[in-house]
Amino acid sequence: MKVMKYYPIIIPTLCRFDHFKRCIESLSRCSRSNEIDCYVGLDFPSKEEHKEGYKKIKHFLDSNVFNFHKLIVLERDHNLGALENMNQLLSIVREKYDSYVYTEDDNEFSPCFLDYIIKCIEQYKDNENVYSICGYSRPEYKELTDSSIIFTLGNSAYGTAYWVEKEKAYINLPKQYYKDAVSTFKSWKKLYKLHRFFVFGFSYSILHDRYFDDGKYSCYSFLENKYQIKPAISLVRNWGCDGSGLHSGNNPEVSKREISKEEFFKLEPDEPVVLNKRVLTQMVKEAGSPFSKSRIHQEIGAFVYPFIIWLSSKVHKK
Repeated sequence: MKVMKYYPIIIPTLCRFDHFKRCIESLSRCSRSNEIDCYVGLDFPSKEEHKEGYKKIKHFLDSNVFNFHKLIVLERDHNLGALENMNQLLSIVREKYDSYVYTEDDNEFSPCFLDYIIKCIEQYKDNENVYSICGYSRPEYKELTDSSIIFTLGNSAYGTAYWVEKEKAYINLPKQYYKDAVSTFKSWKKLYKLHRFFVFGFSYSILHDRYFDDGKYSCYSFLENKYQIKPAISLVRNWGCDGSGLHSGNNPEVSKREISKEEFFKLEPDEPVVLNKRVLTQMVKEAGSPFSKSRIHQEIGAFVYPFIIWLSSKVHKK
């Protein structure tokens, strides 16, 4: 039987002690953290260099008191790997709760993050156009609106909440759905729709059987017109672009971005701003795509990318 009174947050971790400490302490300081059940999946080290950080995290969890409703620590007795550690946490919360929050261990949160998440979960649970909630926003979003939230296409995973029932619409989609979406000759319309908003990297990964959730959820969002809610001012700062993560690279500027210092979130849902094509185009331009100097360049790129993917798939098969 599922419960709804306390919302769960899951944090898979292994050995990045400084990141994890900053993450869980910022969550514990959030207003309404006493309404949260916090699940930590502490993976077992597979390498000698992971042991010191692992021991620090284990000792830290054993000796500290947090302000959550419950803290549940699942210590693995062998190395599961990042993906399986996360999947086992997901299985637990999907069975027991109607919604949940997922974060990696390298995020830092504003004091109002959990208040924002809880309010949005309750406000938009019956809105079929909204599929998830994220606490992270790019710096330029705050210039777009006087409203407190924005609806965006795509997916960001920096502190994200999902409804379990809504998830069923896309996590159970067969892989072929995504392959069809990026297959040059099966649906040019879908392919063009994806690539005109710069989802090339995602579709390339999917075509080559590298099914990252960011890519899958972004494809689903763009193709089905489902939105992710984000705050106009970011409530999450990511510290993982320091070379310590599996896929984040090294960009120290990311950890310097400002986040809200407010204790509670004022939700103004009446007229949320939908991220428009102009802003998406500007974001693509800033990302440095070779086809992003203007809207015309981006439209050309939307036609060129399919041929790149098609050629790469042919090479991949050889």
